[in-house]
Amino acid sequence: MAEVLVRAIICSQLKIDNKLIEFTTNEYGKPLLKGNKNVHFNLSHSGQWVLCAIDNRSVGVHVELVQPMELEIAERFFSEEEYTYIINKTGCERLVSFLNFERLKKVI
Repeated sequence: MAEVLVRAIICSQLKIDNKLIEFTTNEYGKPLLKGNKNVHFNLSHSGQWVLCAIDNRSVGVHVELVQPMELEIAERFFSEEEYTYIINKTGCERLVSFLNFERLKKVI
């Protein structure tokens, strides 16, 4: 569905026929509209959600289905300091801390 969404936007906004739309990727795997350096877009999907951003400048988006966390995962994959920080939080703060550490791990 993500590709259908971006194709619909490109057809509507740029008046390009769907049959003429070709995609490629840059050296990092980010999708690009082939032959058009002035169109930048990014897609993200999780669960039943699909998110698309399109602009004349580089753009990035991320959507994530938030599910209950399992503290065993934090204990196994995070440092002792990180784990202690997370378990000392309560409710939503605990989940936000977990997700922030998880994102940092993906970047590093």
